Amino acid sequence: MKRVVNYLAIIGLGLTIGACRDKDEENEEETVKPQVEITMDPMYDQQFLSSENVIFTTEEGYRVKLREMKVILTDLRNGNHLLSPAAIYDSKKGRTLLKVNGTSSDFGSLSFNIGVDSVLNHSDPAAFPNDHALNIVNASDMHWSWNPGYIFFKVELIADTLDDGIDNFNHPVTYHVGMDETFRSTQFTGLNWNNAGNSVEQLRLKVDLKRLLQNGNSTVDIKTEFMTHSAPAQLPLSIKLAENFKAALTSY
Repeated sequence: MKRVVNYLAIIGLGLTIGACRDKDEENEEETVKPQVEITMDPMYDQQFLSSENVIFTTEEGYRVKLREMKVILTDLRNGNHLLSPAAIYDSKKGRTLLKVNGTSSDFGSLSFNIGVDSVLNHSDPAAFPNDHALNIVNASDMHWSWNPGYIFFKVELIADTLDDGIDNFNHPVTYHVGMDETFRSTQFTGLNWNNAGNSVEQLRLKVDLKRLLQNGNSTVDIKTEFMTHSAPAQLPLSIKLAENFKAALTSY
């Protein structure tokens, strides 16, 4: 009889523990925090540049591949609602620019900087918290040194500029744009946030390289204007690219 009682007690204890676990799991599900995610797509006109193997053709007839695109955005906000102090997009790491706790109801509009303001640009990059995008470990090759500061955006291409019917991608194009003179701010309104599931709302941004190379009368010829590291002699090209990049970066 005693064995039966002990057996029933064990079963009862097991059921109690199981019920507690079920309640804990329910509580965990109930406390899932909503998140917002911003993605970024490099494109040429309507063509997605989803890998380094995708070829696009410029207005001049050059055949081009995107090797890499990186972008630093700072002070992403809607009025008093701060979404993130800084975020870095890296085309080699996927489409996500940032993913943080929050809801889209606070971000019907979004303003941000392309690059880093002059104060932060010349501060110690190791002084930022370890989880900050501008910390030198996270910024990595998007920072030159304390003097010139951060690279605001980086676009690296490889092109075939000869119209001879032969694939010969041997013309590198390197745009590393920084310095205080190329710092730009912009704002998007009427944003289209989408439900991505799992309590995540998503905003999609795109960078149209066609507009980077040709924005109205501001044209960049990658055959002759193929490099800038924002040195003083290269600053005119960097400024032109900064203006074009601002126009090229839009929301869907």
